[in-house]
Amino acid sequence: MLEIRLIRIRQFLREQISRIVMALKDPRMETGLVTITGLEVTPDLRHARVSYSVLGSADARRACGEALTRAAPFIRRELLRVTELRRAPELEFHFDESTE
Repeated sequence: MLEIRLIRIRQFLREQISRIVMALKDPRMETGLVTITGLEVTPDLRHARVSYSVLGSADARRACGEALTRAAPFIRRELLRVTELRRAPELEFHFDESTE
């Protein structure tokens, strides 16, 4: 039963993070198309590993990675605003190399 709840929370968080990332107004994010490809959450929901891919050059990938890392506190605040969770997980962004 807890696994089903965790799967639903993970799917919901992934959708919300994708929505928030699409709305970011960072010039570094405009150099490439960013897609959230996966999300791994610890069972206590304190940490989340967010996988992303970028359509563009290596420079665009690096710039988007920096922008996502810098925007992590903002994304956490937005997650708290749109969810009913007591606390938003700490976000750790990692480039998903499987899409290349």
